[in-house]
Amino acid sequence: MKRSTQRFAIALWSAAILGLLSGCGEYDLIAVMRESDPMAIMQEMADSSSDLADCIEKVQDAKSAKATTADLKAAYERFQRAFVKYLGTSSLKLKDTSKEAEAEMEKIAKDIQQAMSRVKTQFARLDTLRGLPTEFWQVVRTSQANMLLAAFEATPTTVGRVRQEAQDFVSQYKDLLETHGHEKVIEVQFEQLSSSMANEAYDRIQAAAPKAKICRPVAGVPQGLIIGPAEFQAVADAIDFGTITLKDEPRRLIKVQVDRSKLVPKPKPETPQQRLAREERERLAEVARVKAEA
Repeated sequence: MKRSTQRFAIALWSAAILGLLSGCGEYDLIAVMRESDPMAIMQEMADSSSDLADCIEKVQDAKSAKATTADLKAAYERFQRAFVKYLGTSSLKLKDTSKEAEAEMEKIAKDIQQAMSRVKTQFARLDTLRGLPTEFWQVVRTSQANMLLAAFEATPTTVGRVRQEAQDFVSQYKDLLETHGHEKVIEVQFEQLSSSMANEAYDRIQAAAPKAKICRPVAGVPQGLIIGPAEFQAVADAIDFGTITLKDEPRRLIKVQVDRSKLVPKPKPETPQQRLAREERERLAEVARVKAEA
């Protein structure tokens, strides 16, 4: 996978991991933290992470993906419930403060790191598989979208504009999936798309579905977009500014190697000061022309 499209894919997955912060309405996070034993919470996190990695590892082809779909959905939910509680363990104290208990906690922490490393590895492998069924990707995308938005709802909101833009992007993505379904929500990943050319690329894709909503990622990171409701082939046909390197219709994913020579960046709008300066130059040029003809 190319570096920029890989950054976009990793951004989505990383956000999905962060999204496990949420209790999806069934948890009172503060109450859980007050009543729980951090050792038990960490063990639950280690176990659920390992279970999720095991589940993804079973997916090798279309047949195994279809057979694993229900288990994967359940594994996501267990993982999310565990992570909700896990986030609060730093503010809790061990009920047992012996050296043995501290050593056990350190061991569990290492187990969590290893399990999460396996999860990351398995998702990277999953990204290389082709031909997995639509129902499988529907579970993956819906679960991750739910977790993405939940992450922002459960964490402090003091990180500024970039945080708000990311939250808006995720919220729009989740709304599209819920309103129109997986089949009508298309993801496009770009390689070699500069920020100055992004609007032109977005406009051309928008032409394939004029009434569709485009979810744009955080400003300055134009490596991908989400559009819906839209038809997969129509979006693919609208991409005339590069080479399509991947069309995975069940996943609703298109990857594009952008040809910058086929994208003319839109000029920035003229400011009032620039307009006045231009008009003054044009006036002086006209005065000079009239004098020269006199």
